[in-house]
Amino acid sequence: MEINKTKPVLVEEILAEKPVPHYLTGEAIVSNDKLSLEATAIFPSSDQSIGQRGHVNVAHYLFGAWNAAHVLAEINGFEDTLSIDGSWKAHKISKPDQPMKLNFEIIDPVVKGRTVRGVLKAVYSVGGDVYAEFNSSFVALKKIQNQV
Repeated sequence: MEINKTKPVLVEEILAEKPVPHYLTGEAIVSNDKLSLEATAIFPSSDQSIGQRGHVNVAHYLFGAWNAAHVLAEINGFEDTLSIDGSWKAHKISKPDQPMKLNFEIIDPVVKGRTVRGVLKAVYSVGGDVYAEFNSSFVALKKIQNQV
């Protein structure tokens, strides 16, 4: 997945009001069409569910992907984003505290009225080696703008 880069956004600012856990950190590069981003994910050993396990579980990958979904939803003016169904594949074991690149994209979004549907795709990698992938169909609503 190649990202046509635009200016970076600080993910902590966008995620501050979103449900936890948050595994994305620092700046994310969002594509010009606002349908994809590249971010850094860190799954800390201080998170008890990671530290006790000694490795990153698929559930953590899914939460990180959903962090990215929240970032793009905010940028695109979506709310109430829900996963309908999906699949995941873990390729390698990731240890805690290892920075990972997350490439995330919204594929084929369709807008009908306020309803948005499409597919989300997430790929975690380190140095070009893919560690995990996630795909999900989703539904969301476009935010209603306040009338003045």
